[in-house]
Amino acid sequence: MEYVLAVVIGYLFGCSNMAFYVSKFKKINLNKEGTGALTTSNTVTQVGWKAGLLVFFHDVFKAVFAILLMKLLFPDVTLAHWLTGFSAVLGHIFPFYNKFKGGKGHATCVGVIYTMAPLYALSMTPVVIAVILLTNYIIFGSFTTSLAITVYLFCTSQWLAGIFSLVILGVIIWKHIENIKRIINGTEKKVLTAFKKKKTDENNENQ
Repeated sequence: MEYVLAVVIGYLFGCSNMAFYVSKFKKINLNKEGTGALTTSNTVTQVGWKAGLLVFFHDVFKAVFAILLMKLLFPDVTLAHWLTGFSAVLGHIFPFYNKFKGGKGHATCVGVIYTMAPLYALSMTPVVIAVILLTNYIIFGSFTTSLAITVYLFCTSQWLAGIFSLVILGVIIWKHIENIKRIINGTEKKVLTAFKKKKTDENNENQ
């Protein structure tokens, strides 16, 4: 019963997508604009960094709240807690109300690892940030975060949760195939470029 609830609760929490709400509020179809994904990075490039931060923190904390709820209901069933987090990631990526087209899972994975292994997450945060800044692409930070969760689970002998984590890692890589193709072609928008562009646009609007 606890595992069924973990999947249901995690998925429903994960389906809540701030990029979708921002898209409706701003009347910008993020499903078609930019990368065509309901993600933090696409929100930043199409709407602005403030909206992007709102999307990021929402996507992080929906995983946090889902896992905390499961910890309250089943405090001793660690596997159910991980399963809730992974289901939240899947809900974020495949929301039922948007033809199963959502985000890429990075921010939600951040919420999962910070809730389940906060000290480890803190130690990995500089690594993820460094990877993003050095590569200038958010997707490599996403891969690093997902891989970090998998490494943690196998290193702590949580084998079944580790297998689930491998599945999530595979899904996230699969969801980024188009991004990888754009990087190879040189058409993927870079992080710093996107921020500079939005700052320039905002300055022009204020003149």
